Amino acid sequence: MHLLETLAGVGTNTDPGHQFQRRQERGSVEMKTGSWIIIIVLLAILAAAGWFAYEGLTVDSGAPISIHGYIAMALGIFFSLAIGVGLMALVFYSSRAGYDEPPHQIGGPGNPNDQ
Repeated sequence: MHLLETLAGVGTNTDPGHQFQRRQERGSVEMKTGSWIIIIVLLAILAAAGWFAYEGLTVDSGAPISIHGYIAMALGIFFSLAIGVGLMALVFYSSRAGYDEPPHQIGGPGNPNDQ
């Protein structure tokens, strides 16, 4: 399912296939107001981060950085990427190994609501 379809709530009706097909036939996905607000807020945060990065890099271009600063920056980048890659690997491993499945009772009395 595409991101815009997910944000628009396509497939949340009792007959998701029919609703998706109907929206696909019209050639557009209708988005709710909340979805637009989320997109606008995220774009504003992205613009603010870009502006902040630009201002931070152009304030004083002649500021010297010692070798210790470069080493600290390289180590910070390396460990941030290592942690991110490691956590994503654990997410994929957990998903494929079945650890993300809901628990099932093994043996004992069954759930009375499952009759």
